[in-house]
Formats: sequence, C-alpha cells, structure tokens
Amino acid sequence: MNGGSYYTLLASLPGQDSLFQAKFTPLSRQAFRKRLTMLSPEDGALFTRIADILAWRRLGPERTEERYRTDVLRLLADIDSETLREIIIERMEVRSILAAQRRRAAGEAAPSEAESARLYFGNITGRIARHWQEPGMGLAGQYPWVIETDRQIRAGNYYAVEKLVLDWLWRRLPQHLLHHTFDFEAVVIYALRWDLVERWVRYEPEAAKTQFSTLLDHALKTLPEGVFNDQTRH
Repeated sequence: MNGGSYYTLLASLPGQDSLFQAKFTPLSRQAFRKRLTMLSPEDGALFTRIADILAWRRLGPERTEERYRTDVLRLLADIDSETLREIIIERMEVRSILAAQRRRAAGEAAPSEAESARLYFGNITGRIARHWQEPGMGLAGQYPWVIETDRQIRAGNYYAVEKLVLDWLWRRLPQHLLHHTFDFEAVVIYALRWDLVERWVRYEPEAAKTQFSTLLDHALKTLPEGVFNDQTRH
C-alpha cells in the first residue's frame, strides 16, 4: 500500500444508500473497473487479491483447500493495514460460524478446542468449542445474528440465512471507516459494499438457496487449519 490519498477516485463514486432496496448497483462493473485504474500499480494488485478472497460471489467450491490456504496466508502476510486484516479475518470468522452451525445442525458432536482451532478461524474457535450446545455459541455479542441463523439453518431456510448475513456485513463495513476517508482502505470498503449490492440485485432465491447450501458444504471441507489464530497477527 502506498498510503496515498484517493480523493479523486472516491469522490467520483456514487453513494451507496441501501442494500435490499437497490434495483441495480451504484455504477456498472465496467465503470467501476475504470475508476479503479486510478489506484497505484501496487494498490491495484493488492486490491485484486483482496477481492479474489472476499468477493461474495467467488466464495464457492471452485477453490481448493490448498489454494485457498495459500492465498489467504500470503495475503495477510502482505497487508500492513490492521483495518484490512480485521476485515478479512472477520469475513472468515463469519464463514466459520456458518460452517459450525451447519455441522451442529447435522448432529455433529462438540469439537475439542484443538479440533475447533483446526477447523475454524480467528479468536472465536475456543468459544465455538466451549459453547457448542448454545444457539449463539457464545458469539452473540460479537455477531448478533448467530441465534437466528442457527434457527434458519436448522429449518433449511438459506435465503433467510444469507439475508441476515448480508445485512450485517452491509452495516458493519462502514464501521471500519472510522480512521479512513480517502485512502486505500476506503476504496476497498466501498468495493466490498458494491459487491454486496451486486449480489443482492442479481439474487434468485431458488438458485441462491442451492448456491449458499453448496458454499456451506464446501466450507466444511476446506477451512484451512489455524489460518486466523493469534499467531497470524502482526
């Protein structure tokens, strides 16, 4: 990251006022890509890597466990922004929670703390193991949607699960802007919200139900071991 200002780039981007009321993205993919050419070569390359890891539509079964582990570890190692590291880890923790809830709904027994650390991400792995039998897995204070997603996963209502998670991510991302206004972090956060809008406006409930269920099934098999435990933080 070059630490420079992207005032012109961000000032050229239309506002993003809503998610579920949106009928189209604030600007087209082609127009957005054109704006992103204002990024420095270094930041442009990093942006592509972050988008590849976090873009909602790309979190699917086409990425193997080995490739995903390698990509995420390299990305975290190359990022010196604590804000971006937090966003990446947070998104991976969301996937971990959903995967754990899916396992629990399928009747799996509570993992040991060591097993949980191998299967899941971040600082939540111990709580998942210790609070396995609780609907919120001891995580409701940090991720307030966990009790409801547990209920909806048990009911097989993946439309409701995805809507809950998308809504939380939409509202959560601007909170990371506290110390970022016209910098690279602000560009990434805008892009991640744009991605959520695109996901929603292209939403087809029946197809999305299958896709989201497949995503969770895949997550059960491909969560890299120990990727986001404390030792990965700078």
